[in-house]
Amino acid sequence: QFLRIKPTKKLSFTLVHGNTRSRVNMPHREPISVRHLATATPLTTSNVYVLGYVLGAGFGVFTAGLDTSMPTSVTGQVDSSARAVLREMGQRASSYGKNFGVVGAMFSGTECVVESVS
Repeated sequence: QFLRIKPTKKLSFTLVHGNTRSRVNMPHREPISVRHLATATPLTTSNVYVLGYVLGAGFGVFTAGLDTSMPTSVTGQVDSSARAVLREMGQRASSYGKNFGVVGAMFSGTECVVESVS
């Protein structure tokens, strides 16, 4: 005897194969729509931008901490005050964060568009 599917009143059905019966529950509409929302291109791209910004900012703070002995272009001397070091760390963290975020968003957006087209 072949596999028969008997629909039930709820969002589930019973599979009957010989003397064996199996009940299968179908997902409701809400989880399906949330799943589609989580894989939507704008949401995925914006999430990747935010995570890339955070990762880039972390790298920026780390590299600015390693490279604080760079002389300024105007005076040619090293300004090693705490204020100057923190300003440099903030500028570098912001710059790296923007760059990481944009590159990640470009890759994510391209991937989503390619997946939706194919």
